[in-house]
Amino acid sequence: MKTCPQCQIKYPDVLEFCPRDGTALPSSTGAKEILNDPILDSTIDGRYAVESRLGEGGMGVVYKARHVLIDKAVAIKILRKEAAQDTAAVQRFIQEAKSASKINHSNIVDITDFGVLPDGHAYFVMEFLEGKTLAQVIQEGPMEAKRVCNIGGQVARGLHAAHQKGIVHRDLKPENIFLLEREGQSDYVKIVDFGIAKVGGGQKLTQAGMVLGTPEYMSPEQATGQETDHRVDQYALGCIMYEMLTGVVPFLGDRPAQTLTKHVFEPVTPPRKRKPDLKIPASLDGCVLRTMQKKAETRFPSMKDLDSALMQVEAELKGGRVVIDDPGMAAVQAAATAPPPPPSIAPGAVPPPAPSIAPGVLAGGPPVIAAPSYYPNQANAPATFVVPQPAPILPGLTGGLGGGAKRGPGIVVGMAGALLVAIGMLVYFVTRPPTTPIKPPPVVTPKIETPKIETPSTPPVPPPEQVAMDQLQVLSIPPDAEVFIDGNLVGKTPVQHKFKRGTRLRVEVRKRGFDAYEHEISPRGDQTLDVTLSKQGHSGSGSKRPSKSDAKGTTTSTPPVKTTATPSGLRDPFNRNKK
Repeated sequence: MKTCPQCQIKYPDVLEFCPRDGTALPSSTGAKEILNDPILDSTIDGRYAVESRLGEGGMGVVYKARHVLIDKAVAIKILRKEAAQDTAAVQRFIQEAKSASKINHSNIVDITDFGVLPDGHAYFVMEFLEGKTLAQVIQEGPMEAKRVCNIGGQVARGLHAAHQKGIVHRDLKPENIFLLEREGQSDYVKIVDFGIAKVGGGQKLTQAGMVLGTPEYMSPEQATGQETDHRVDQYALGCIMYEMLTGVVPFLGDRPAQTLTKHVFEPVTPPRKRKPDLKIPASLDGCVLRTMQKKAETRFPSMKDLDSALMQVEAELKGGRVVIDDPGMAAVQAAATAPPPPPSIAPGAVPPPAPSIAPGVLAGGPPVIAAPSYYPNQANAPATFVVPQPAPILPGLTGGLGGGAKRGPGIVVGMAGALLVAIGMLVYFVTRPPTTPIKPPPVVTPKIETPKIETPSTPPVPPPEQVAMDQLQVLSIPPDAEVFIDGNLVGKTPVQHKFKRGTRLRVEVRKRGFDAYEHEISPRGDQTLDVTLSKQGHSGSGSKRPSKSDAKGTTTSTPPVKTTATPSGLRDPFNRNKK
């Protein structure tokens, strides 16, 4: 069996790619690598004893370890050897640790430590999550609406806290949501893997048009490489709740590109229509559809608003007020079961007299017939009314109306009176003209004209003169070196600096333990300066790697033949006293 490194689902050995997300499945040599893993049965920094290997992803491998001093289980994520030589991958790895630890929310995984191994590989320590991923739970079948509201609300609250700190996850999927049992509460949510999170105000690690994420849960703006904000996480959560309710993802193509195309162009089929036999509540169906709107501005304004909507649906489920059928059918059923209102009587009209029961009629015995048609508004008509019947023959009377039996004078008088009353009521109902309610005169709202206030026209202000700007990108090996331009610190590598076209710049690159690099340049257009720093004590004071110019005038650096760039120069982002 092969295990997908992205979704952690096992597949037969004959498959080369994951049918779910298109990730290349590891070869059979993966088992040998695990057996020969030098991290297993080792102790990291004299504190964390590695016990087993939990899984691996695109950038790192996750191990289960135990803190030797306090005997507490932890999880350690170590940057992969292949990714350690990629500066962008190293920066994303560090950003994942910073992002998760910065949020500080109960539904976000807690990062407790960070460091660098002797071989130069960075790692960070997080809480050990003992439970199932949401992807594993979904494999068991569709979930109840109440459970979906509970899990979806916790995810929304955790991501709302991240958005408040300017952090957008951008890769939310069931594999990154863990369900635990905490303090007797089941389905306790923990969100993990902020590896491609977007941090507001920080170093931009992706270029324009770059697509990162999982196709089944990517918003249209993310799939097309447009500028994104916090609402991409809301769209992904909507896709996840859709899958929780129906057991299938809303869009799935034969290839990842087809899946992304469906997200952009195809309308989503409502969950209740996709699985009508599951009786999904209409209110929850509406919440999911709103989170999956194609345009971001038509979704919920924030995760807090989505959480409020899910809490309202959950309250309806607990109170038994949930609507399963269509709203129109629910209104018809409510009208059919509601008691009829009393008939409306127009002003000045005489209401019909209540039918009188003739002497001798037994109480509780009159039959019930439909309302007469004289009500002008049939909706206001009472459902039933009572019609009196002739008195039955009193006990002790022998025989029927015929046969010559003797009848007392009281019986004859009673029967005649009842017959007269019945005939009178029938004549009244037939000959009485229908009453029409008097409509009140329409209310006329007087129009109030607002006087127009003429504002003096101001002469148009000419636009400011546009100054042509160019951009200089400075890279270094090792990274995280301080860059000074004209004596001013502009940041740490990799860094970008905008300048006025035609300006001569004095660039200095400094890093502790390395010789400083100084150079004066007169850039023409956008350029990239790639500097390799030499360790102190070696010959030379820093060198610039050879570069070449393309047709647009920008300078792109060619990689050196031999590089010594390793993450060993990484500093601990949690210790601000170190430089």
